[in-house]
Amino acid sequence: MTKNVTKLKYEGKEIPCGHCKALFVGTPTQAYNSIKQQKNVFCSAICRHAYLRGKFQTPVPEHTCQACGIKFASRRAAKYCSLAFYTGSNQFREMLVVGREKSMTPASIARRAEMARRGEGKPCLECGQDVYGKKSEAKKKFCSTICYRAYMAKRFDRQIAAPETLALPQAYDEFLLKDQLPCLVEGCDWVGSHLSLHMNQMHGIVAEELKRAAGFNRSSGIVSRGLSEAMSARALTGVAARSDLRELGAKFRGQSYKLKYASLEGKEHRAKSMLLVRSEPGPTRQCIGCGNEFTQSSPMGRAKYCCKTCRSEHYSKLEKEKRRQHTASIATL
Repeated sequence: MTKNVTKLKYEGKEIPCGHCKALFVGTPTQAYNSIKQQKNVFCSAICRHAYLRGKFQTPVPEHTCQACGIKFASRRAAKYCSLAFYTGSNQFREMLVVGREKSMTPASIARRAEMARRGEGKPCLECGQDVYGKKSEAKKKFCSTICYRAYMAKRFDRQIAAPETLALPQAYDEFLLKDQLPCLVEGCDWVGSHLSLHMNQMHGIVAEELKRAAGFNRSSGIVSRGLSEAMSARALTGVAARSDLRELGAKFRGQSYKLKYASLEGKEHRAKSMLLVRSEPGPTRQCIGCGNEFTQSSPMGRAKYCCKTCRSEHYSKLEKEKRRQHTASIATL
C-alpha cells in the first residue's frame, strides 16, 4: 500500500524513453521506475522491442574500423565505425582541403558576392539548378531535400557504418537515397519504395512509432528517392492547394504532439552541417594583440587574436596594467 502511494507522487511526470529518448508522460509506475529506480521505460511497444529483445535486428556483415580497429556491423564496405572517427581521419581533412580550394577560386568568390547582392538565383550545391531565395533566405543552398541528402551522403555516410536495422545509429541520408528500401524487421525480405506503408500494413507499426524507433525526423518521409521526387513534383490539389490552410498548419504543427522528441537523424544533420561550416575560411580580422591582420580559421564566432601567443601576451599586459593601477590607487590613499 505504501509503495503504491509513493508511486502516485510521480503521476504526470515527463520521463525519457529508453530507446528513442523522447520525453513522454507514462504511468506512475513507469515514472517511478525511471526516476527512482533508474530503469529503462519505453514510450511504445515498438521501442521496447527494438531496445530489449533485438527483435528487429537482422544479420549484418562485420568490418574493421580503420581508425580504432574495432569490428563493426555494416551492410556496405565502410571504412569507419562512426561519424566521429571519420571526421577525425586524414581522408576527411583532405576532402575539406579540396572543397576549400574550389570555394576560394576567383570565380567562386565572385559568384558568392553576386548571390549575396541579388539574394536570388543561387545554384544548388548538388545539382547546380537555380535555387530561388529571398535575401532573408540567403542560407538556402539546396533545391530539394533529395539534393541535400545526396550532398551530405557523398561527404559523410558512404564512409561510415550502416547496419540498417530498426535502430539506425547513423547514415540516414544514404539510407533514404536508395531506389528500393529494405524492410527493417528480422525475417522479412520485402524491398520496395514505400517503407512506412509496408511497416504499417504488414507489421502493424505506424509511421510515428517507426520514425521514433529508427531515429528519423518526424518530418522525414520513409520512402525511396524516386517516390520522394515523384511526390514532390505532384501538383497541389484540394485542401493542399489552399495557401491559407498551409500557413495555418505550419503555425500549429507540433503543438498538440505529446512527445518531446529529438531525432538521431536531426542530431546527425546538425553535426554534419557544423563540420562543413567550420571547414570554410573565416573573415579577415585585426589582432588586438600585435595589430596584424589574420584570416579567422572558421566563419563562426569573432576571433580577437591571431594566435595563442598573442592572446597570452595581451592578457599578461592587461593584468600588469590592472595591478599597476591598483597599486597607484592604494598609494594615493
